[in-house]
Amino acid sequence: MNRRQLLQSLTVASGLTAGVAACRNPSGGPSGSADKAGSGEPVCYTSDWKRTQPDRVIYLPEEPPYASEASDHVLVEVTPGGDLLAIWTLATKEGAHDYRVVYARSKNNGVTWTRPQTIAAPERLGTYCNFGWPVVSRSGRIYVFYNFAPGIGEGFINALMRCKYSDDDGYTWQDAGIDMPYRRNPKYDHPGPDVLSRCIVWQKPIRDAKDRPVVPLTRSTAAYVKPFSKDKNLGECRCEFIRYENIDEGPHPRDLKLTYLPQKSAIQNSQNSIHPSALFRLKESLHGIHTISHHQPEPARFLDRAGGGDRSGPSWSEPGSRRPGSSGTRLRDCRRADLP
Repeated sequence: MNRRQLLQSLTVASGLTAGVAACRNPSGGPSGSADKAGSGEPVCYTSDWKRTQPDRVIYLPEEPPYASEASDHVLVEVTPGGDLLAIWTLATKEGAHDYRVVYARSKNNGVTWTRPQTIAAPERLGTYCNFGWPVVSRSGRIYVFYNFAPGIGEGFINALMRCKYSDDDGYTWQDAGIDMPYRRNPKYDHPGPDVLSRCIVWQKPIRDAKDRPVVPLTRSTAAYVKPFSKDKNLGECRCEFIRYENIDEGPHPRDLKLTYLPQKSAIQNSQNSIHPSALFRLKESLHGIHTISHHQPEPARFLDRAGGGDRSGPSWSEPGSRRPGSSGTRLRDCRRADLP
């Protein structure tokens, strides 16, 4: 796989998102299974979904919007039994109090999907459940981690991790019954002890050279520490990683061992492995410029200029990019990525 193919593969989720919508339909049953006059076409109140020509349609609304129209953070994984399992965040609109984590499955390689069912929903008004991501253990247990925001702080991004897990290929889910706070960073987090860190994991894991699942974590600075920009209401962010040390043993979530790797400055963080000993990271700045860096094979060390943190990880090259405004490589979602 060359670098352009790598960049194109990183936009697959965007194609999936284009085919995802939400509506107020009952759970169960295939999504969009009905068709008009035997045409074989899924039923939807509008034909606008055809505009992007999605390869696969996970869900279509059969009713007009304002029922549940916001779908975000779509991640699809293969279950141990061979089905496709889609996890995403659903709400009436972005930022609404009914943010919840849902799932759907496909038994025919994504041609048809069950209607979304809820994994985690708000406990009460003012709380949020969102941004779930699956981790499939070698033991066969499926974990879905997600953000739970108690409604204290600067918004629904101030959250901790919670977890549901399944031992029957994702058909039923058990609540871990524990809270898993993100590692705090006093330099960037709100100083109040009740205000949680502003963290999002928005990509499913890949495995490192030692076969351990690793997910990228985006941590944003609290507005109390550094006010957001006035024009775009944006705050600075940085990239970290969470590594699951023992998840392949299938432990209860309370017994999981997580390692946080040091942060790097960027607005968002993505990762892709194209070689057993190579990990590439794609980053996006506030200016929309994408850069790529990669780590060296072990036993190289993690570059931690702050002088602390875990040094057992890989070393990262300096991000390479062209100057702002250069043409770069056009992605499927119309953005451009600069190659070093």
